[in-house]
Amino acid sequence: MTRGWATVMRRWTLRHLLLGIFAVTLLVALVVASTLVVGWRFPELLARQEQQQARLAASLAYVVESELRSTERILTTLAATLDHTPSSSSPPLTSHDDASLLPAPPADGALAVLLRLDTRGTIVALQQAPFILPAAQPILSLGDDARGLPPVGAARNRTALEWSGVYLSPFSLQPVVGAAMPLRGGWLVAEMDVQRLTALASSSPWRGQAHVLISDATGTAILTDDPQERLQRRRILPLDALQAVRQSGHWIGRLDRQAQRLWVHTVQLQRVNWLVSVGVTQRDIYEPLWVTALTVLLTAAAAALVGALLTSRAATMLQRRMGNLIEFARGVAQGAYPTLRSHSHLRDVADLEQAMSDMADRVRRREHQLHAIIDSTPGVAVQIYSRSGHVVEWNRASHSILGWSREQALGKRPVELFYDEQQQAAFEALLASIDRDGGAAGPFEGTVRTMDGQTRWLLSTLFAIPAVDGATRLFVCMDVDITAQKSLQTALRQLNSELEQRVLERTQHLQHANAELAQALQHLQQAQDQLVQTEKLAALGSLVAGVAHEINTPVGNARMAISTLQEHLRAFESRWREGLRRSDLQTLLQHVERGTDIALRNLGRAAELVSSFKQVAVDQTSSQRRQFHLHEVVQEILLTLTPQLKHTPYTVSAAVPSDIALDSYPGPLGQVLTNLVQNALIHGLAGRDHGSIRIEASQDATHWRLRVSDDGAGMTEEVRRRAFDPFFTTRLGQGGSGLGLHIVHNVVTGMLGGRIELDTAPGRGTAFTIVCPKVAPRNSATPAPPAP
Repeated sequence: MTRGWATVMRRWTLRHLLLGIFAVTLLVALVVASTLVVGWRFPELLARQEQQQARLAASLAYVVESELRSTERILTTLAATLDHTPSSSSPPLTSHDDASLLPAPPADGALAVLLRLDTRGTIVALQQAPFILPAAQPILSLGDDARGLPPVGAARNRTALEWSGVYLSPFSLQPVVGAAMPLRGGWLVAEMDVQRLTALASSSPWRGQAHVLISDATGTAILTDDPQERLQRRRILPLDALQAVRQSGHWIGRLDRQAQRLWVHTVQLQRVNWLVSVGVTQRDIYEPLWVTALTVLLTAAAAALVGALLTSRAATMLQRRMGNLIEFARGVAQGAYPTLRSHSHLRDVADLEQAMSDMADRVRRREHQLHAIIDSTPGVAVQIYSRSGHVVEWNRASHSILGWSREQALGKRPVELFYDEQQQAAFEALLASIDRDGGAAGPFEGTVRTMDGQTRWLLSTLFAIPAVDGATRLFVCMDVDITAQKSLQTALRQLNSELEQRVLERTQHLQHANAELAQALQHLQQAQDQLVQTEKLAALGSLVAGVAHEINTPVGNARMAISTLQEHLRAFESRWREGLRRSDLQTLLQHVERGTDIALRNLGRAAELVSSFKQVAVDQTSSQRRQFHLHEVVQEILLTLTPQLKHTPYTVSAAVPSDIALDSYPGPLGQVLTNLVQNALIHGLAGRDHGSIRIEASQDATHWRLRVSDDGAGMTEEVRRRAFDPFFTTRLGQGGSGLGLHIVHNVVTGMLGGRIELDTAPGRGTAFTIVCPKVAPRNSATPAPPAP
């Protein structure tokens, strides 16, 4: 379907397209306008008419209610005045005196008669409005019994004002509606002329062309356009309207009257239960709607006529200008570049003409540029061939490289210029392949013969381009002379051969030198291992000497206590021969108890030192992995360092929690701690009369942290950078080996699987922070070198 529509569109001219677009636009505008009129304007006008009828009905009901309220106020005021008049035992008032108690009804209102009845229902006072003409034979007058009046019957046995329905007045002989107000001495009765009451309502300034109908609660006509309906007391509202008014107070519907259909809005008066209806004919309702629709249609028709004329003229002008542009584009496509001047007064068309002219000018300049580039390229020979293999274009670089000029080469085949028969056949096969499959061939290398008989190497690329007519193809061959590069490649191959021989000889010399260096490195590593082991044994020897000296004291004390105890035993033995006393036995027991206590305490101290030394010695001479608590290793190390520390003015304090459990290597850890403490004593605190070393530890879920700090001299930045280098020491020639911190770094980062950080500055002391996993890596444990 889309392809068929495209075929139809190709047959259209610009004039047809513009007229079609205008027709579609006009149709859409008509549909939208019709939709707005039917779906929005018509309902809006109907709603506005309904609101106007509701306001008119409400206003008419308000006028009638106002008149009724005025009469109620008069009766209420008179009743209050008469009820407060003091009674007297004098003779009854005359009719003239009773009438003076009643005001005369106003001439401009609907109040027709005011009368007062005594308790027996006798008329004792009577006032009539000036508009009431004297009746020929009034039915009632002063002194007559008026208990039969409908208002009196409605108000009987009531205490408030009551309204009656419409009845014929016995005084004016006209239809009236009455109201009765009970008094302590009778009733006050008012009659309102129905004709004047409805005339006040129907004379409302808002009535306009509306039909006003007033009926009683039964739908019987009170005010209509037809006098016969009032005289004959016809029902003008249907029963469904009466039911709707009783339920909701209003009714909206259609009413057929006098060959007309009215749209009626009915409301109810609360006091007399009258129904006020305002009706409008359907013609009055729909006439504005048809006027609106007709206006829209006429406007659309006028717009369509003017738009069609303008569109046709514009389409003709655009079609003429587009034809000129098409002819100009065809000339440019054929290689001609005519001058196109803008004659259009439309800015867009003028811009298009100018853009087409600029495009043709740029295409011409680019074509000239392309020819100049092809012809002036010094290092690339460009030839263009036809499908049959004849030269179509030949640039200057082709002349320079191959020797034939453009005039000599045009129209000839390569075999006539620089190819042999075999190369020509391969060239024609390549042209056929590119013509059949597309794509490009190359770059590929080959040799050609020049005009002067020389052989040259060319790097060639061959690809197809469309011809000017678009139906055939041309083939572009781009050649680069690589004869010099080929010569260089031959020289490079010879040079590479010589270089390979030299590299082989150098490789053999290097292999021999590497073997000698590997042997020297092995000797160096063995020497380093021996130095490290010597350092460890030297530390262990110092530890043994200190522990031996420390053990000598408790052992000597125990020996002295035992020898003293032997002397007391000999003395006791001599007394035993001479004869013992009780005091001698007690003295001996005291000496025995004191001597054994001294011996046991000193021997226990010696045993503790031996145990600690044994554990430390075992740990430091081996790298056995086991589970232990950090604070135990720290305490053992500090205990073994006590002989070395007790003769110095420095203090060592430790704050290590007892719950840090490790699965690691206690021997290397003890060696690290020993080296750090000794480093602080030898380098940080040496020569000072006081100082302190602080050992702190903490842990998290997976790692433990140990910090060894002192308040000594600190290190310079240069010393800090080289602190962990092997054989670096600031006490060269003074007993320093330069391996202490190197061993610490290797043990922490290797066997313990952690890291060590150094924080120091001149005059601010030194702090080493070690962070290691609680479970040391399994593959980091390496056996310690055997002791010599």
